[in-house]
Amino acid sequence: MVFEGITIARLVGSIVVFGTAVLGGVADFGFALLFTPLLLIVGFPLSLVVPINLSLTLISRISVAYRFRESLDTRRVALLVISSLPGMYIGIWVLTLIPSTILQIATGIVIMLAVLFMARTPQQTTTKPLAGAVYVAGLLSGFLGTTTSLNGIPPVLLLVRDQTTPRQFQDNLALFFVMSNALTLFFLATQQQLDLITILPIIALWLPSVLLGNILGVALSTRFSTVVFRRIVLIVACVADAITIISSR
Repeated sequence: MVFEGITIARLVGSIVVFGTAVLGGVADFGFALLFTPLLLIVGFPLSLVVPINLSLTLISRISVAYRFRESLDTRRVALLVISSLPGMYIGIWVLTLIPSTILQIATGIVIMLAVLFMARTPQQTTTKPLAGAVYVAGLLSGFLGTTTSLNGIPPVLLLVRDQTTPRQFQDNLALFFVMSNALTLFFLATQQQLDLITILPIIALWLPSVLLGNILGVALSTRFSTVVFRRIVLIVACVADAITIISSR
């Protein structure tokens, strides 16, 4: 019975990851943001969801980063990744002190406040870059990456606020996920937070669904204007936030 339950959960997970991969292809960060709360609802523990999410996101973003490499802002991505390193260490330390449910609730509140702030930002006016914002976003990203695998939230909000085009948004965020997720997985491995025997078969099972959904989502993303694209990003963030809070109760 236990084996059957695990098998059903993995099959349901395949459907979940395909749907989230489609959204991830459209909004780029949607996969990572929706994957964690939805898999928690299905019944997977956070200790498995985090490394699986990071791994699948990393693999699926490689092709996107290469495809849209012309619009890459390497300096910004590099600053985000470097700034995330201290946050990763802090996150690993916090994991030993605070229950995962409290982390989920706190993350949900932060996301909701950030999304509401972004929704009030004027869409047609030029916004000035905030001094030090990229460093703060990187630090928070590293912390969220090791604790909940939601390392894309701070960079997403930063890019949306700066009103980057859909192509720039996808390219920069894709490369960030590749580099940041690889480092996060490395730090988790050094702290013996990775159960490779359990997660590798699941990754192999879900990877085709992720890649197929991502291809479909990326194809759909080119059909939206910047304004529509921005709204989709905020809607996905808001829905994922609500699911995160509900799943943690």
